Amino acid sequence: DPWFVTLGDRSVRGRDALSALALGDAVTELGRRFGADPSAWRWGDAHTITFAHPLGIGPLALLLSVGPLKRPGDENSVNKETFALSKPYAVITHPSERMIADLSDLDASLSVTPIGESGQPFSPHRADQTPLWAAGDYKPMRFSRDRLGTVEGTLVFRPR
Repeated sequence: DPWFVTLGDRSVRGRDALSALALGDAVTELGRRFGADPSAWRWGDAHTITFAHPLGIGPLALLLSVGPLKRPGDENSVNKETFALSKPYAVITHPSERMIADLSDLDASLSVTPIGESGQPFSPHRADQTPLWAAGDYKPMRFSRDRLGTVEGTLVFRPR
């Protein structure tokens, strides 16, 4: 069968034999990683995401990085998150922002980012959107002046 060449063991030939071998290898690997009971295996235990902080090297990673978070789906899902075979099932690409813009009423628009608005390690906004993002939820966007008055603070930049 030219579509299913012999790899390694010459006694393994053809589609059915190679499929059975691959399935057996997969079950062995999953059992090693997640235990002997397949009913206890969960995709999110393997498919996780960690938002690594640029300074999160060594022990600082525990303090500065966010995650790991269990994730649903894959590269074919609505909320596309891909993984590389070199890092088995760990998320390597994901939406950087989700937004629903209501052009008839901008104040009804929603958005969320995976972490937060600040990269500062001790800012309250460093990872405040992560629970929303992980749950598939959103936060309201404010556009009109009367809605902007409800923000919690103001940050002023002054050039020197």
